[in-house]
Amino acid sequence: MAKTRELERIVRDLMTASRLEILPPRLEREVIDLREVIDGAVERARPRADLLGAELTVDRPDDPVPVVADPESLGRVLDDLLNNALTYTIRPPRLWIGMSAGSRRAIVRVEDNGVGISFEERERVFDRLYRVADPQIVVPGIGLGLYISRQLVESYGGTLAVESSTPGVGSIFALTLPLSRTVSAAELREAEAG
Repeated sequence: MAKTRELERIVRDLMTASRLEILPPRLEREVIDLREVIDGAVERARPRADLLGAELTVDRPDDPVPVVADPESLGRVLDDLLNNALTYTIRPPRLWIGMSAGSRRAIVRVEDNGVGISFEERERVFDRLYRVADPQIVVPGIGLGLYISRQLVESYGGTLAVESSTPGVGSIFALTLPLSRTVSAAELREAEAG
């Protein structure tokens, strides 16, 4: 059963990657509160984190952070970042998910204490079908997750990058998105209370 699910995921990823190469993603875009997308991804990661004895810390603003995106695809990006952080570790994982908002952009950082990525591979991890070769960790997949995630984030006018990484110490991935100019945090908070 697990092998079947893994094969289904690989086929879905291959189809998604092929569509992204042919034409830009046509996703439902709406003003969403980025905090809710982060909360959803953390909730989905929590059972696996608990099984691994992982420490999961979330640091986010109290006020809404309005961005224009498709909540499902953005959730997929965060799921991928959290899953990778939980997977590429050789000790009990420690993850920190932080979010901040400036005047124009929101930044989400996912920091782990995993195996890290060499300087030479930092940009390559976003290439289609690329996987970091680490003999200590064998995981299923074919190297499409970060490729798809970056394509989706860029379709929203954002960026996804390895902000820093040290082999044997861990990595920090940074996702930036433009803030919505049509809806303020106060308006989004009022709509949520409404």
